[in-house]
Amino acid sequence: MFLSLIALVMQLAGLPASAEEPAGFRCSDLAGRNGDVEIIRATNIAPGSAVKSEAGGYYSAQPVNVPFCRVEGLIEGDIGFELWLPESWNGRLLGAGVGGDAGVYNLADMSLRIGQGFATVTTDTGHKANEEHWMLDGRKRDNYEHRAVHLTAQAARKLAKEYYGRPVDHAYFTGCSGGGRQALKEMQLYPHDYDGVLAGAPAPYMPLQSVRMLWFSLEQQKYPDAALSDADWSLYERRVTRQCDADDNVTDGIIENPATCDFDLSQLACSADADGECIAAPQLAMLARIVSPMRDSSGGSHGPRPVSRRSHATGASISASAGNVGRWRAGRSRLGRNDVRQAPRSRPCQ
Repeated sequence: MFLSLIALVMQLAGLPASAEEPAGFRCSDLAGRNGDVEIIRATNIAPGSAVKSEAGGYYSAQPVNVPFCRVEGLIEGDIGFELWLPESWNGRLLGAGVGGDAGVYNLADMSLRIGQGFATVTTDTGHKANEEHWMLDGRKRDNYEHRAVHLTAQAARKLAKEYYGRPVDHAYFTGCSGGGRQALKEMQLYPHDYDGVLAGAPAPYMPLQSVRMLWFSLEQQKYPDAALSDADWSLYERRVTRQCDADDNVTDGIIENPATCDFDLSQLACSADADGECIAAPQLAMLARIVSPMRDSSGGSHGPRPVSRRSHATGASISASAGNVGRWRAGRSRLGRNDVRQAPRSRPCQ
């Protein structure tokens, strides 16, 4: 009775309720088919258990020290997803985006956030990493582009409500690179899925970005003596970050808007009076070509420069657009100060 009164006072004061137990719905009860959603396995996972995915991939799970219900399922027969439901839930859902061409699950962010009380969900976007020629299938392309993340968010909300006996209070999405693109697409097409997103180093214009990556790779193969080393890229990254990091009045290792960063590459040139590290003339000329607008055989320019005029902020730590979930309010949702404090607070590209 006393605890119930405390919970009521917290609710009336606008404070988050303490973590709560599922409303008597057993994990195994989630298994089975419901419309287009099929739950293949629903398993209770004990604290400290090693969690791996049959899909493999580069998002290795961290040790999870809380008990949870692991839900493995399919949507429309081929959109794979995993949903982890902690025994002690904070009322919030976190969608974990997947970078690159997807085809795997982001168990890394899931395992990190479930320990903080979040229900977490991720999707392979409808294909497997080792599946060849999947992009030739129009439906799979649509799933990869936007449908899979949206359908997974809907399924996760429904399953969480069944398991806990009440709906999700607030939902957030985090992702880097391709996962950052997923975050932006959710905001653009499905603003009611998530109340806020962390879109790190998003790749929103895939055709142009793919061509640019291929182009500067071929440039360095064509002129191997001018190819840039890891040390060259690292020096460039550090100097650009040092100059433009504080443009948003926050020194946090992130350039909030790379398009406003105007960096003079000549600062990196080796000379008699160069102070410390520098980039040799052939490599500096290569860097200038790489960060300039691409030109076709007719001399036409394609796509905006990655950064204004003289520079290009490259790499996740520079080009990350690490949004604060409190800055964007989606559709029907309005986040208060306490809601933002309860959201995941970290860079999505770490």
